[in-house]
Amino acid sequence: MRLKSWFRHNVELFILSLVLLTTAPLMVWWTVLMRNNFLDIRQIRAQLLLETLPQGPVLDSQLAELDALTQRKLRMVFGEAGLGFLLCLTSATVLFSLARRRGVENRRMRSLLQLTTHELKTPLAAMRALLQSLQLGSIPEERRQGIICQGLNECNRLEHLAETTLAYQRSVAKAANPSEILETTTFLKGLLEHRTQTFPEVFHRWQPGPSAYVKADTDSLRVILENLLDNAHKYGNGDILIEDTTLRNVWQLRIVDKGQGFEPHYAEALFEPFVRTPGKRPYFHGNGLGLYLSRRIAHDMGGKLYAHSEGLGKGSCFTLEVPLACAQEVHKTQTEAITQDNHPTPRASEEGHA
Repeated sequence: MRLKSWFRHNVELFILSLVLLTTAPLMVWWTVLMRNNFLDIRQIRAQLLLETLPQGPVLDSQLAELDALTQRKLRMVFGEAGLGFLLCLTSATVLFSLARRRGVENRRMRSLLQLTTHELKTPLAAMRALLQSLQLGSIPEERRQGIICQGLNECNRLEHLAETTLAYQRSVAKAANPSEILETTTFLKGLLEHRTQTFPEVFHRWQPGPSAYVKADTDSLRVILENLLDNAHKYGNGDILIEDTTLRNVWQLRIVDKGQGFEPHYAEALFEPFVRTPGKRPYFHGNGLGLYLSRRIAHDMGGKLYAHSEGLGKGSCFTLEVPLACAQEVHKTQTEAITQDNHPTPRASEEGHA
């Protein structure tokens, strides 16, 4: 049954493998046939030379030249055969590598669908219950504001899940996002203000460094930072330290928590898709894609993302590095911003007059 299922999902792989297996013996047969033909032709020409030329230096020279020509042709035949075998072997290797990669991506996609479906059910059920309670009027007036805030948090959770899923789809499809010049201080300030409104119980201690300009996609960079802050919120103790600075030609952002941490040798495993750190509490939500996607997006922007911890119970530190924008691009962006401020668009002017 498993063999039939494998064949149904890999029928093209089976056909191409059959073609390669058929090509190999045909090439062997072709090589042997060409070798025998050259040897037969050599014997016929040697016999003609013996019958037409007298014994002497001229005959010996002609026979030596015939032997050299035959050897060159045989080397060409064996060289072409060897190259053909090498191409077949390379094709087979690439074929099975692609098949294996496709199998891995299919498994990841199934895992994504299962986890996303599970993650969607919880906030939707909570929001339905909240709306039904509000509709029935069973919530006292003094508790309605808190209930509404809870519903907004569930909406934010759904929005973040949708952004993560879309980022995964773009990552798999190798779709490049448009880049722009971002000013890091303004970007971080807006992001942290939104996080504070969403999670008022979480304390973000931000130690801003010198303002810097990076070339990145706004949505992609926000997905990275949201995932890192969500990770620190889930597995920290509510106290999150954020530090940013510039080192040589990169902007470096460090997110430090005092939570449960992880063993140092497990740092790379954190960035595998659908993998969670052993010992982490199972009741936290998440689809296991946040850190994996964050690293892939950072790599696509020419940056790096890595993690460090001294061990279990000693907290963790996630470091993001993004290349700085060149001075010409920063100057161009600032000039365009000044021009837009001095010359507003006609529609904006009309709205202002209205």
